[in-house]
Amino acid sequence: EVSDIYNNPGFLSEIKIDDLTLNGENFGESNISANWNNENEAILINASTQTGEIKTIHLSGLYTPRDQSLDMDLQIDRLHLRLFRRYVENIFADLNGLASGKVKIDGNLKEPLLNGEMQFQKTSFGIDYLKTRYSFTSPVQIIDNVFAFNEVNIFDRLSNKAIVSGEIRNNHLRDFFFDLKINTSNYLFLDTR
Repeated sequence: EVSDIYNNPGFLSEIKIDDLTLNGENFGESNISANWNNENEAILINASTQTGEIKTIHLSGLYTPRDQSLDMDLQIDRLHLRLFRRYVENIFADLNGLASGKVKIDGNLKEPLLNGEMQFQKTSFGIDYLKTRYSFTSPVQIIDNVFAFNEVNIFDRLSNKAIVSGEIRNNHLRDFFFDLKINTSNYLFLDTR
């Protein structure tokens, strides 16, 4: 819907998808609305996906086309991590688990800035080169795009524990760099069985 384009321009767009599937992951019903806000000269966005009673993803906030700036809040609830397999397959194999949390998204489209906390539940992944598999359940802080691990217990397939602290840094969600300290006395780092 477009209105009063000469004096006080406005538009409203609403999209409803009954059964959204992305990367093989079903999100159920999805709704997206976009409404021009004259006062801020920005688009007010409200988007969500819902499977049953669970609102898996909810994104709301402003996008300003003039400078491509973002002022958004992202809330996720039990999002299946297998959705991201194709994006991390060069590092992690067979990513599984759930993520929940709240993240503030600022910056702009080319250089987004994330801050918040994610709770990872029953998360597991393999490293093909080492032929190993690991699992953990833990919160991870996100501070200016840096994913911070503070004494996270990560278990190998034999239930041996390693304590991991450090950061995964990146250049606006590209070019990831791992700076992690691992403390353990008995752990499966290479599985040549």
